[in-house]
Amino acid sequence: PEGHRPAVHRPGGALARAGEKTLNESQLGSAYSDPVIVDLNGETWRAEQLGYAVVRVPQATWSSGSWIIPAISTGDVGAASAALQLAIAITSFARNYASGSSILMCCSDERGRAGAALAYSEGYCA
Repeated sequence: PEGHRPAVHRPGGALARAGEKTLNESQLGSAYSDPVIVDLNGETWRAEQLGYAVVRVPQATWSSGSWIIPAISTGDVGAASAALQLAIAITSFARNYASGSSILMCCSDERGRAGAALAYSEGYCA
């Protein structure tokens, strides 16, 4: 619904924890700066969650990177967001237009739950 706000006590906290945990477990060895696919879809609360999450993750873990926002091309895909993100990551590696050797995928919902995953290009070993 328009204007809906998620029931979250620490905006961006769950998304920050998911992203930081994923990046720390990846053992990349340096701050992540490859592309990030996010589930922004025009809802203000999603943008706020992402903004708060980015500033909560230490720069030594996540410094920057380009943003990929599938909803700009596809519209809101709802619950299929994570599957679409994975398809985009795989396709970008297969067609050689990924700008790095990994892609971080992040999703959140209106209840404050969040998840993140890291896809690697073929032959990459962390």
